Amino acid sequence: MISNNKEISNQEHQERLMIEWGKKNGVKWDEEMMEIHDFGDSGGGRGVIAKRTIESGDLLVEVPLSLLIHSLPILSVVPPFEHIETVLKLLDSKQTICFQLIYERLIRNRSRWYGYLDCIPKEYNTTVSYTDAEIGELSYPYYKNEATKLRKEMLDSHKQYKEILQSHLTLKVLSSHSELDNNNNSTFKSSGGGGNTLKNSTNGSTSLHNNSTGTPIIRNSGSIKNSGSFLRNSSSDIGRMSASGTNTPSASTRSLPSFDYVKDDQGDILEEEEEHRSHLGCPTNNGYEVVFHQDVLANLVDLNMYVWAWGVIQTRTYYYNPRLDHQVSAAASSKKQQQQQLPKIHTTQDKNDNACLVPLADLFNHNPNVKTMASYCAADRCYRVYTDTRFEKGEQVFISYGLHNNATLLHYYGFVIDNNHLDGIEIDSEASLPPLRPSAFYHLPAKEQREYERLVERKENILIQNGLSQGKYEVVNDPTMPFTWNYLTTLRVMMMTKSEIDANLQNHIFHLDEPVSLQNNKRVSKFLTDLCDRHLLQLGAKRDQSTCTTHNQLMTTILINNTITIFENARIYSLSLDLGQ
Repeated sequence: MISNNKEISNQEHQERLMIEWGKKNGVKWDEEMMEIHDFGDSGGGRGVIAKRTIESGDLLVEVPLSLLIHSLPILSVVPPFEHIETVLKLLDSKQTICFQLIYERLIRNRSRWYGYLDCIPKEYNTTVSYTDAEIGELSYPYYKNEATKLRKEMLDSHKQYKEILQSHLTLKVLSSHSELDNNNNSTFKSSGGGGNTLKNSTNGSTSLHNNSTGTPIIRNSGSIKNSGSFLRNSSSDIGRMSASGTNTPSASTRSLPSFDYVKDDQGDILEEEEEHRSHLGCPTNNGYEVVFHQDVLANLVDLNMYVWAWGVIQTRTYYYNPRLDHQVSAAASSKKQQQQQLPKIHTTQDKNDNACLVPLADLFNHNPNVKTMASYCAADRCYRVYTDTRFEKGEQVFISYGLHNNATLLHYYGFVIDNNHLDGIEIDSEASLPPLRPSAFYHLPAKEQREYERLVERKENILIQNGLSQGKYEVVNDPTMPFTWNYLTTLRVMMMTKSEIDANLQNHIFHLDEPVSLQNNKRVSKFLTDLCDRHLLQLGAKRDQSTCTTHNQLMTTILINNTITIFENARIYSLSLDLGQ
C-alpha cells in the first residue's frame, strides 16, 4: 500500500510539473477549474476532474503554436548532421513527426518539450505494438487482419525511415584540431596521443574522450566553465515504465543512450542547467551544446523508439494541417527559434499531413456522448479546445475522440468500451451480398444467361436510382435493428425475383418502408442467418475476463465477447424476418 502511495505521489508530482511547464510556455490551463485525477480502471485511469462547474462553451485548454508538434519541425537543438534538409524532404509527414519525437526524447532536458515528453507514457497499447501472439489472440479475421495490416504499415514506414536516415545523415564530428579551434575559438586543443583534450584557461586541462570511442562530448559556443563531469550516458528514461512510475530499461532498449545534465567538479548542476532541471524552461543553443557520438544514429532509427513515437501519434494527436496556415513558417516568435526551424519541402502533398500533438490538450479521456470543439486559430496562432457539454464539480471532464466503434478504438487508441453503442462490424463486400452471378449461371444456356444479365442490370438500376449503388455494410450493436438500413435494403433488392420487379414491389421498400414480400423476407432471413452462423463460428465461445493477466488480453476479451453478442442479436433478428416480424 505504501508503494502504491509512492507511485501516485511520484506521478502526481510529474503531472504538476507538466502543467507548470505548459503554463510557463504560454498554455492556458485553469487550475481553479480542473486538475488531473485518478479515476481508477473503471473510470479510464488518470484523467481530468472538474473542481467547479464547467459550462458548455467554456475553454478547456489553449496551446500556442510554438508548442505544437507537427510535420514542420522546430527542434530544440539543431541536430549536428550533414544533409538534414535532404532527409526532411524525403520523410513523409508521419516519419517527420516520429523523427522529431525521438530526437527530442533523446536530448532529454535539452528539449523544450522535456516537461511534456518526460511525463507521457513510454509505451502504448495500440495493435501496432502487439506481439504475434497477441495479434493471434484477436482470432476473428476482421480484427486480426486489420491489426496485421496496420503493424505492417508501421514496419514498412520504419524500414523506409531507417534507410533514409542511414543513407543520408552524416554526423558533424569535431575530430580535428583545426575544426575544434574554428568551432570553439581555440578552446579545444589536440593532445599528442590523438585524443582530444579540453584546455581550460584557469584550471589546466580536462580529459575529453576521443569521438572514435563513441563517447559524447560537449561543445561550447562561448566561454568554458570547468566541467569535470561533462555528460553522462544513461538509459534510464529510454526503457519501459516500471510499476513505481519511474523509467527502467527494457532488454530491447537498455543500450540506448540519453543525456544527463552538465555538472561541475563537485557534481552540482551548473547554473544554466537549473532552468531545465525544473522542467519549466526552454532549452537554448547558448552555453553548452550536446555533440552526439556515433551511436545516436542507431537510436534515432531504433525500432522500439519508432513504435513509441508511432503510438504517440496514433493516440494523442489532433487534426491540424500546417500547410494550410501560411503563417506557420513564422511560428517561432524569437529570432533564435526562427533560426532553429528546419526547412521542410515535400515534392508531393502528403494527403495524411493532418496530425498534430497539442501538449496538455491530450490529457482528457474519451466519451463519445460529449461534444467537443477543437481547432487551430490562425489569427491568434494557438490551438483551442472547448467543451460543448456541461460538467458538474467532481465529474470527470471528457472530450470526444470521435464516433468510433471498438475496432477503431483498439487499433488507434489502445482501448475498447464494453457494450459500446457505436460498435459495429463491417462485413466483407464479397460475403455481405449474394453473388450477382452464382456458379449455376455459367451452366445456363446463352438465352437464359442474357435474361439473367438483364435481371441483374434492373436490380443495379434500382439501387442506383435510390442512392445505393455503393455501400458500407455493417452489423451494429442494436438488437432492434442490427443491420443498417442501407445493408438490409440492398439485400432485399438483390433478393428480388423477376416477377417482384415486374410488379414494382421495390416501392414497398422505398415509399412504404415495408418488406418486398413474405417470400423475399424468407430469402433475406436465410442469407443473414447463415452469415451470422459463419461469423459466430469464427469468433468461437465467449472468453473469461477473469483469466486475463494483461491489458491487451482484457481488451481483446471484451472486444471478442461484445462482437459475439452483436452477432447473436443479429441472428435472432434474422430468424424473426422469416416469421414476417
